[in-house]
Amino acid sequence: MSATVPTAPTPIVEPAAARALPLAVLGTFAATAAALSGIVALSGKPGWWPALAAATAVAFAGAIASVAVLRRAAGKRVDEAVTLAMAASLVRIAVSAVGVLVAVKTLGPVAEATGFMICGYYAVTLAAETVLLSRAAGGHESPLAPAATDKTTIARTTE
Repeated sequence: MSATVPTAPTPIVEPAAARALPLAVLGTFAATAAALSGIVALSGKPGWWPALAAATAVAFAGAIASVAVLRRAAGKRVDEAVTLAMAASLVRIAVSAVGVLVAVKTLGPVAEATGFMICGYYAVTLAAETVLLSRAAGGHESPLAPAATDKTTIARTTE
């Protein structure tokens, strides 16, 4: 006779927390833009301002596209939300890659700076989305982890 393992309710991404995503990404984006502007101002390289403008435009387009994908995670199971997060990252990578190619064609020698700045925006946006998504999931355990947490249930399942 086998023991019955209790199952936990399927964790979902809280819709209210998922709705906060655009504002959180916008705030993070603005802070990153300010930091990059400070770096460009301190660098003494006036040719980097067009690179910053291009990077900001490309990163903003990528952030909008990824947030549009990730907002669909509201009310979904956590495993579905993780899949959507990966899709959002791929969308942002695609937009960024196209933006870097356009920057290389149009900006010439400062295109490398544009690429580095886009990478900065990408990393910060990814971090903001990841933190907010994990909070929206409410800190639930992985759906792949055993639902049993007390010693008696674990003992029964290992007999």
